[in-house]
Amino acid sequence: KAAAVVLPVAVQKGKELFFDAVRMGGCGRCHELQDRGTAVGPELKSLNAAKLRDLRAGSNTRVVTVSAAGEEPFPGIVVEQTAQRVRVYDVSAGLPVLRTFAAAQVSTTRGNAWSHAEAVRNYSDAEMEAIRGYLEWVAAQPVKN
Repeated sequence: KAAAVVLPVAVQKGKELFFDAVRMGGCGRCHELQDRGTAVGPELKSLNAAKLRDLRAGSNTRVVTVSAAGEEPFPGIVVEQTAQRVRVYDVSAGLPVLRTFAAAQVSTTRGNAWSHAEAVRNYSDAEMEAIRGYLEWVAAQPVKN
C-alpha cells in the first residue's frame, strides 16, 4: 500500500476549497481531480500556467443552449447526442444535473450566457489563489501507471 501523501499547508487549503461542501462541492461539482468531483467541465490536471493565471476566466466553449419541449432554454454541456437521445448536464443550478431527452424533443445551439466567473463568484481572490496553488501542485505530480 502506498504511503499517504502529505500536502503542504497552502496546497491542502486549496484542495479543501476546491471540494468545499459549503459551496455545494466547490469546483469539484463540475471538475474531477484526484478521483474526486464530477467530470462535467474540462479536465484540469494538465492546464498550463497561462490558463491557471485567471481561474475566473474559464472557458464556456462547451456550454450550449438547450431547448427542450415545454421548458425554458437552459445552459448545458452535451454528454451524448445520438439519433435516439440527447444527454446533457444542466448547469443552470448550483449543482449540474444529468438530464436525458428524446432526440426529437430537444435541440442545442452554440453559445450561452453562462460564465465561469459567475460559477466561482463566491470565492475571494485569496481563495482563488489557494485553489490555483492546489491545481499547480496537482499538475506537477508524476503520472500514475
